[in-house]
Amino acid sequence: MEEKLREGVDRLCEWFAGDTAPDRRNPGGVLVEPGGDVDPVLAAGLVAPGAWLFAEDADGGGTGVPGISVGGGLAHPGDELSVADEVYVQTFDYCSLPYLSIAGPTVVRITGEADHAAFLADADRAAHGGVWAAALGHSSVHPADIGALAAPARRPGTGRLYVTTDGTVRTGIGGSDLARVEDGAEAVAMALAAHGGDPTLDGVLERSVLLAGAASRPWLGRYLRALDVRRRLAGRFGGEPTVSGFGVRLTPGLPTAPVEAVDAPLITEHDGTCYAVPADGSRLFRLGRDSARLLEVFAVLDEAEQAAAEAARLFQVTPSRAAELHADLTARLGGSGSPARAEGDR
Repeated sequence: MEEKLREGVDRLCEWFAGDTAPDRRNPGGVLVEPGGDVDPVLAAGLVAPGAWLFAEDADGGGTGVPGISVGGGLAHPGDELSVADEVYVQTFDYCSLPYLSIAGPTVVRITGEADHAAFLADADRAAHGGVWAAALGHSSVHPADIGALAAPARRPGTGRLYVTTDGTVRTGIGGSDLARVEDGAEAVAMALAAHGGDPTLDGVLERSVLLAGAASRPWLGRYLRALDVRRRLAGRFGGEPTVSGFGVRLTPGLPTAPVEAVDAPLITEHDGTCYAVPADGSRLFRLGRDSARLLEVFAVLDEAEQAAAEAARLFQVTPSRAAELHADLTARLGGSGSPARAEGDR
């Protein structure tokens, strides 16, 4: 697969996913429903600098906009979206997940209340028992609209937009209508500001249901990040990685459910090797087991003194020394160096 096509497929899958972390690389882009007109979209200024354009006539020639052509359909579960007439991205409803035959990039969408309930049930099984939906660990399967699922009260930006064939602008395929293309980018931004939350799934799901699901699961964003990390590890190494806080811990005695902050580093173990992933998801760091346990203790025990005391007991150092080691480790994970090998950029 040529480099631009590969990048285009990756960016399209990122577009479908949306985002949960404000500091993570913006998956910006505008997807124009096949059959829609690109020219008004460009004229309206809807494609932000650096964003991608996905449309039937999205070659970007002379516009300075990176683009790639897409065709096919999106309206119904099972539809395929062709990318440059070479790669086919399948789209399915979430309830189809256990029955999928995965032949390439596959996007799983929430299309109604039954899908949302199935998604939450899978999340609960992972959080409380460490049992993961098998298909979600496949390197080619991408859950859609994760930002709206995890944080429906947070207002998204205009970097990710969907334009229907009749010129209606939304933040996602199943979203509520925000404006018309001819109204321009400012009208879209004003509609989002007035909405007061994420409208990406408002066209297919009652907002109260979405809000209740996220409110009773403050760890939901962490679960979605864990799915991403497990998929990346499976794509690179195969196998079944475990994730700290989802039915297991590296440190005995800690609660096995996800009680740490959503933006705490994820700690995972795969085939005896520990990894940490910072909140922005940009790097995968390989850690020694003691370093991983140190991160885990301070993330789970949110009282600093309690965490330092527990780490001191585990590693036979003073509490102040434990706190220093943790501060050094987290600073290095944040970009001022690496306590271990960085396995590569996302």
